[in-house]
Amino acid sequence: MTALKNEGVDYGTTAFLIKARPDSITEEVAGRLDKLGVVGVFLGVENASGTGLRALIRGSKVDHIGQAFDILHRHGIIVTYNLLMFHPDATLDEINENILFMKNHPGYPFDFGRAEVVAGSPLERRVIKDGLLKGSWPNWDYRIRDPDVDRMFRINLATFRRPDSGYSRLAHSLIALAYGAYVVRRLYPGPAAENIYGETGDLIKKSNAFVFDHILKMYALTANQNTQEDIDGLAGSIHKGCSGFAREAEQLTRRMNRLQLVEKKFRKTGVPGALQHSPLLRGIFRI
Repeated sequence: MTALKNEGVDYGTTAFLIKARPDSITEEVAGRLDKLGVVGVFLGVENASGTGLRALIRGSKVDHIGQAFDILHRHGIIVTYNLLMFHPDATLDEINENILFMKNHPGYPFDFGRAEVVAGSPLERRVIKDGLLKGSWPNWDYRIRDPDVDRMFRINLATFRRPDSGYSRLAHSLIALAYGAYVVRRLYPGPAAENIYGETGDLIKKSNAFVFDHILKMYALTANQNTQEDIDGLAGSIHKGCSGFAREAEQLTRRMNRLQLVEKKFRKTGVPGALQHSPLLRGIFRI
């Protein structure tokens, strides 16, 4: 901050997106981030259970995660995150804790998946040592010790992670959209920016509710005998829902981009805010 201040940077004209560990977020840190113009944090949650964090060799604790969410929310900073709920030692109890975490944070964009093997990593050494590694480079695979969790991961691959599922497209679109809405709200404040901000929040909640419901359906398939028809049915439902929500996110993104572009032009002509306070102009420019 001192360096930026020495350069004469006006914090009111800046908007930053950063990555941070949960255990690094304190009230003092968040206050400084807020003052600096940080509007979004990709928080290194990784896993919402204590055993999962230890298995993934993460320095944060579960309490750090909850505190970081609360602190950043109080400072008006959006959090996005990733849950690596599948890993070699994952258990159903851990999966339950991660699913509960998703349920308790409906307004935050997220993604979920498996801890992947990286050359030279502790995970690679462990799965080789324990005889869990399968496949070949660059498409390594490994077996999860708990057969129920491994079965759930295979169903995940066949549904959420099908090439045409639409889930990855949706998850990435919502993360980008959330950051964009917070940036626009800070740099181009006004009624139009507030509308896009509100619509973004509503879409994130609707999409998360849909994804959460289908994760529960995946869980149910894990617990029961299932057929290929069951898998295809779940995959089809995920594809239809995620593709629809992704299109909504992309439409909002285009409106947000037009707002920024037109606002810049109006500011240059000396009439900042005219666009946002005019329903007619917002209609003309499809904002």
